[in-house]
Amino acid sequence: MVMSVYKSGVQCTLVGDGMVGKTCLARSFADRTFPVNYVATVMDKYSGTTYVDGNKYGITLTDMAGEHDVITNSDYTSTDVFIICYSVVDRESFESVRDFWAPEIRKIARKRPVLLVATQTDLRQEWNKQHVTTTEGESLAKRMSSDHFLESSAFAKEGVVPIFKSVVQTSLKHSKKKSNIIKRVLSSI
Repeated sequence: MVMSVYKSGVQCTLVGDGMVGKTCLARSFADRTFPVNYVATVMDKYSGTTYVDGNKYGITLTDMAGEHDVITNSDYTSTDVFIICYSVVDRESFESVRDFWAPEIRKIARKRPVLLVATQTDLRQEWNKQHVTTTEGESLAKRMSSDHFLESSAFAKEGVVPIFKSVVQTSLKHSKKKSNIIKRVLSSI
């Protein structure tokens, strides 16, 4: 089996409302810890690795503040893949994805891949009508043309690894598609 590291790495940015679990997701992946105290994030960076098809890939995560400030393209020029997060126990954060985060990311990075990630699934109680269901998440992902929809619990360490495998797979697929387009354009000249 050949093992290699994706030389340039994958640049991934996590966005979403505050307190939905972005930092917990990033830390659960990067350093396998779960922060017990909440500390507001302005912009933190983490890095970790994952294996896809026997190859080792580095991922640099940028964890952005959950403020609804105007997002500028310059903030995200190096991002390969966006993860938009909401908490399954915070319907307002789910609505915020639909009304703010997805439109803003699509406006500044139209062609970049986006994953929709539901967090804090360990807190979901099926009988609670306020909690966001898997079906609602899947429906929103389809409406916003997300490349993937995944659910996770950083606390229970469920779904974390598949999210970052999807980040790598999505980045590779997007890079290959972009490379094929360039080849077609150049061959027609």
